[in-house]
Amino acid sequence: MRILIAKEKHGTRYFDATGDKLYSAALKLLTERWEEGYWYEEPEEPENPNIDLEKVPESLKEISTQYLVQYDYDLKYYEQEKDLFDSIKRAVDGKSGKLAWSCLQCRNNGEYESVELEESE
Repeated sequence: MRILIAKEKHGTRYFDATGDKLYSAALKLLTERWEEGYWYEEPEEPENPNIDLEKVPESLKEISTQYLVQYDYDLKYYEQEKDLFDSIKRAVDGKSGKLAWSCLQCRNNGEYESVELEESE
């Protein structure tokens, strides 16, 4: 027998995860979190600074470059978070246990979102 262990803020939950029950448990857990409304929030796209370095005075080039580097970082982070958010929505809407399990694993390092599988004797 396998057990899905979900460590959350107010306690630890245990689900039977033997065989295909893993996907049912994962979908149940992800759907509950989705419907509670505060676990997953659609990320906001960062605002493009629209800086043309060729037109920036020399005295402002360094800081302008830093803004562009930060924007690139923020955009990549946004795209990853948006992909995960969209996957969570697809899993819940499509009732896909396999996708739900994948999403839970991606969020496993989030605060109060630890999930792990254990084999029982």
